[in-house]
Amino acid sequence: MFSKIHVLGIALIIIIAGGVLWYSLSYLPFTQRAENLVIAGPFSFRLSFWDHLYAEHAGFFKEYNLNVSHVEVRTTSEMTQATLTGDIDLMHAVGDAIKPALAGAPLKVVLVFGLAQFCLITTPEITSANDIKIHADIGGRGSDGDTLATEYFLRNGMKEGEDYSKIYIGREAIVPGFQNRDFDSCTAGGNSYTLRQIGGIQLVKFAEEFPQWCVGGLACTESTIKQKGEAVKNYLKAIYRSQTYLMDHREEAIEFAKSTLGLDLDYATFIYDFGYTNKYGAPFKITPAMPINDIEYTMKLCAKYNDLEEKPVMDLVNTSLWDQAKQDLGL
Repeated sequence: MFSKIHVLGIALIIIIAGGVLWYSLSYLPFTQRAENLVIAGPFSFRLSFWDHLYAEHAGFFKEYNLNVSHVEVRTTSEMTQATLTGDIDLMHAVGDAIKPALAGAPLKVVLVFGLAQFCLITTPEITSANDIKIHADIGGRGSDGDTLATEYFLRNGMKEGEDYSKIYIGREAIVPGFQNRDFDSCTAGGNSYTLRQIGGIQLVKFAEEFPQWCVGGLACTESTIKQKGEAVKNYLKAIYRSQTYLMDHREEAIEFAKSTLGLDLDYATFIYDFGYTNKYGAPFKITPAMPINDIEYTMKLCAKYNDLEEKPVMDLVNTSLWDQAKQDLGL
């Protein structure tokens, strides 16, 4: 039989142990629990934008207490809808975020990476824009690529339906369609590597043709800014540090793509030059100053080709998170 003192002692131990357990299961996780963020883009991050994956590899996300998931979606409309419903925290877009924002969606651009990285690729027989009779686009009507291609054709005196026609196809149909000559030209980014291997010619660098168009960036809803603002700010810092490192360490970046991402040397070298140099377009580079004038230019073209009313550009942008990130980074 336990004495009353023994019983009280055991009870006291249980109470103390319970208190410690409660503290460790509630208070400590609350202060240390990593913030979940889901980032989406209509492309493969492994084959396009290494900044995000290298930030994970280098431990930047862990340093900022982030648990990040990168998701590839099939279309920009799917990406936008998932962002608006809260299934995605950040969408990889500027123009594709501006269009729904002009239509009333509560989206804000929080970071701009740079100008248009994609280009216009043609079959070997094409020597000028006027030779193009069928143009293919994988982004859908009103997408960034579709908008710039339409504007480019107009600059060359070409009207859709009169001088050329457009077709909209899936990403997986680009290569076989090109091989079968189902179209004369298409808008392409990193996937232009394969098209070039089978005879494709880069006719236009959209970054040179449209030096104010913003394509790369991140956008989110106003509610995400309110609820996860600190996490988003830290994500921006991690991406900036990751990108800066990759741009300053070419050989290491290519080795990362080979050993960690599983890309072969030729393709990894192409993707690096395509994304981080101006060899094929414009480098995918974050600039310290949010390019408000360029965002406004992008908005005007988006409004023009989607039959939308323009808005004051600052209604479409939230600079506060990037401003805070820059301050933290000492930029």
